[in-house]
Amino acid sequence: MLRIDEKRPIEQLRIMSVYLKGDFQEGLNAALLKVDNEKAKGRIFTYEMLKGLSVRCYNINFKKEFSFRIGGGADAPIYMLYCIEGHYFHRFSEQDEAKRISRGQNVILSARDNDLNVVTLPKDTALKLSVIIIEKPELPEDLNISKSDLESILDDLYLKVRSKGRFRHFGGINSTIDQYVRVLIENERTDVLGRLITRAAVLNTMVAQLDTHEKNIKGELETSPLSNDELERILSSVKNMQLKLHEQHT
Repeated sequence: MLRIDEKRPIEQLRIMSVYLKGDFQEGLNAALLKVDNEKAKGRIFTYEMLKGLSVRCYNINFKKEFSFRIGGGADAPIYMLYCIEGHYFHRFSEQDEAKRISRGQNVILSARDNDLNVVTLPKDTALKLSVIIIEKPELPEDLNISKSDLESILDDLYLKVRSKGRFRHFGGINSTIDQYVRVLIENERTDVLGRLITRAAVLNTMVAQLDTHEKNIKGELETSPLSNDELERILSSVKNMQLKLHEQHT
């Protein structure tokens, strides 16, 4: 199993690229990993929007199960995850059993200090997943420079979640976040407009995930009478029907 100790999201992706034997391309505050070999086919993109806020997007199909342990040490980041296709597994290193997370589930989690996140991405599964990463705020080097409103909001959010120690929220399947995550994952533009699209999609996704989480806690979120597993089977069946219809007309 791959162990990732590096804190910076771009460096984390670089470590993945070595393990997956992919093509790693780094630009200004962004990096792209393209893989097309015996391990996987697809792309993983990381963008550092500002200090303390990053996003990693998976649009990939692994040919072999890919598991990694990430984190450790103090000041664990907050991860906000949302999958629009496929599924994955997560557990903290002190736990024995992993949680299967389906498409459409709103997930927010943060490990205890010195604990690790253990993630398994299954083989032969088309995976489209966004991971927003919120890290511990740092004091500006020049104390005369005030933080932006967004940075202050991120600081408050980090301190509020981390005050609980280990935090893990698995919401039920909900499609309201889907539209923003789809833009985030499927945007392949690298020019100025592409970066603006990514930034807007990150913020929209964050707001939608936090709003859905709040409604879930207050009991204001409409839930399906079906379980997540039942909904997942229905979604998979619908997708297979769509693929067959497409094949019949091409």
